Amino acid sequence: MATISNAKDKRNDKEYSIQEIRKIKEDKLDVFDEVKSNLVCYDCEIPQMVPRLGEITEDHFAKAPKQNHHFDCYYFGEEYTQKEVDKIVSNIENDKPSQSHVENAFNQIQRYLTRDEADLETIVYSGFGNRNKNNQSQSQSGDVNDESKRASNSKYIPRKKLTKEVSDEDIGIWKIYYGRVGIKHTGSNDNYENYIVYACIGKETMPYRISIGISKKVHPNFNDQTKRLLKLIAEKKLMVNLMILGKVSRHNTYSNIAVYDTRLLSISS
Repeated sequence: MATISNAKDKRNDKEYSIQEIRKIKEDKLDVFDEVKSNLVCYDCEIPQMVPRLGEITEDHFAKAPKQNHHFDCYYFGEEYTQKEVDKIVSNIENDKPSQSHVENAFNQIQRYLTRDEADLETIVYSGFGNRNKNNQSQSQSGDVNDESKRASNSKYIPRKKLTKEVSDEDIGIWKIYYGRVGIKHTGSNDNYENYIVYACIGKETMPYRISIGISKKVHPNFNDQTKRLLKLIAEKKLMVNLMILGKVSRHNTYSNIAVYDTRLLSISS
């Protein structure tokens, strides 16, 4: 996981670099003591961030024990390296046990997507980086459920919401692309059934995000639910929960992911 070098004061949203925090500690210890107790992640604003100012390791911020970042936060958990994801995907092709990594990742995201449809302000994200209130109660009680322990201690496959722009940094990188999105069938060629995915920002705004090519060799092998949904999508554009583990490639003006194994894609209504 990337080193965290910035944090935010939850009282006024002021951001501090780790270098600024070190200087404050050196110059005004009383101010340092006040500020450090109010620092949270600058991205998701959930876990308390603790300044680590040591001689052995590089100065950085770390989340407080028994707290976690929000599931969407860049700093949630620890990512597998691309070499490790390559191995996981290779094992899928060879029917080896590492398929469980993908199943667990898909199941985790599916639970998150189900929650995503409800009023997020009223939901406590158990295991996905809880809201401040829940984090505070966890810290006070010291009680963390097993799912939360797994979420904070285990690695995860790099992922990105499909409601965000596909950037140059995504090209050629193994990630799980996921979200509640619009999808429509655009035709087929000799090898693939082709689809386009849209980010659903508003009723009238449906910007293009990415195209998907599903190999005709695997199309018949999907489970009944997926077959039913793909048949409906062939008739009209649908809103679905979508997850794809794949590499983005750039073709002229569009970005594409090719799906060559049913276990690399999950789709539900």
